[in-house]
Amino acid sequence: MLIFVNTSVKNWENNLKETLCHEFAHVTSPYYNPLDNTIGERIIFEGIAENFHEDVLKGRKSMFSKVLKGKECGRIFGRIFEKLSSKSSKEENNIFYGNKEYKHWTGYALGYWLVKKYLKGAKKIDWKSVVKINPNRILLEIKNKL
Repeated sequence: MLIFVNTSVKNWENNLKETLCHEFAHVTSPYYNPLDNTIGERIIFEGIAENFHEDVLKGRKSMFSKVLKGKECGRIFGRIFEKLSSKSSKEENNIFYGNKEYKHWTGYALGYWLVKKYLKGAKKIDWKSVVKINPNRILLEIKNKL
């Protein structure tokens, strides 16, 4: 993990903590390979990373929690379901960074809410186990809950 810090940016200390937590969740997963992951896997990885950051940094809500409402996620998830196994960088960019069809950060927000739903009900989250779960297993469980 390589992170560059710009100390001239407002709130750089908080941003650094959030970024370290987020990226740590990625690099500890045996399944994380940003050059080969599918859109669905990436959505889950981003959701795990943001929920991990929220749990570790208590009281620091993920910025992606505000992009979509929880109810919107089911509708969007159903709409993109056939794209989840795709590795198309164009489609991934549309879903994560926005276009006419998707809001900016949709992929991150969708991951955040889907993983939050997946983790719901756990009294204490065992993050060592969560980051090691195959993201496709999480996708399948989420699909069965919707």
